Amino acid sequence: MDVAWHTGISGDGGLRAHLLRSCGSDVDLGRHCPACGSDRHGRPWVRLPDGSRPHVGLARCGDVVVTAVDPLRPVGVDVEVIAAVDARWDPDLVLHPGERADSPAERAAMWCRKEAILKALGTGHAQVVTDQIDRFTPDGIKLVSGTELPADIIVTATGLELLAFGGAQLSIDGVEF
Repeated sequence: MDVAWHTGISGDGGLRAHLLRSCGSDVDLGRHCPACGSDRHGRPWVRLPDGSRPHVGLARCGDVVVTAVDPLRPVGVDVEVIAAVDARWDPDLVLHPGERADSPAERAAMWCRKEAILKALGTGHAQVVTDQIDRFTPDGIKLVSGTELPADIIVTATGLELLAFGGAQLSIDGVEF
């Protein structure tokens, strides 16, 4: 996965710039809302000149846009202002009973992780599940309640020491870090 940070550009503009930098030519870019079929909002999609359709994601907050591209797997990204998340924080909506997010920074990080997962799954805000994981299955996750959630990728957020961005290459306005 390739992740890029942009400033002073729209979400679609950031995604177009990211893909132009990585593939060297312009791309077809659009949106699709799975709920209503609109092409004015919803999940972004791209088609490269060779016809391939990599998975893409974007998030924007103020003047900042984060974009992600992966040729094989769905991606999800999110970016938020800590104070804004803290001002509208609803632990009953966001947290499972066994989860904690005590400080404003922890709350924003928790929100971003969950929002990124929902974006990668393609559900957006459509479903928030607050249940405990019973076990992993070949097709996803089995919850204690008995519900099985299909998943192609599972991101853990349990305090493990993880490689930042999964080892993805990071750049801001074209400068790699």
